[in-house]
Amino acid sequence: MSLRDKILGAEDLHREKVEVKEWDATIYIREMTGGERDAYDASLIDKSGLPTKEKLKDMRAELVVLTAVDEKGERIFGDDDVALVTRKNAKILDRLADIAQVINKLSEDAIEAEQGN
Repeated sequence: MSLRDKILGAEDLHREKVEVKEWDATIYIREMTGGERDAYDASLIDKSGLPTKEKLKDMRAELVVLTAVDEKGERIFGDDDVALVTRKNAKILDRLADIAQVINKLSEDAIEAEQGN
């Protein structure tokens, strides 16, 4: 096996198990792929390079849709489910989005913690 094949075949998307009692479900929040992260970042920025109110709309739901997976690592929600996920309890979405931000190094706290390690 070539080094290229070894790297491309490696399972490198860490995921964290989360019990969502309100949904009577166990889900996993996983790291995004490089392409997903680039698309997510781009979705939040306008042409001036700054986030706008409109761009930040539904950002928690979008993050949950991108990172919520089942025990096999398959995404639970499709890209078209964002509008439906926004209807779920805000506290639950906050909790899941917070986990996604930490494991994907999206929050300042996560970045600082990583730099401290």
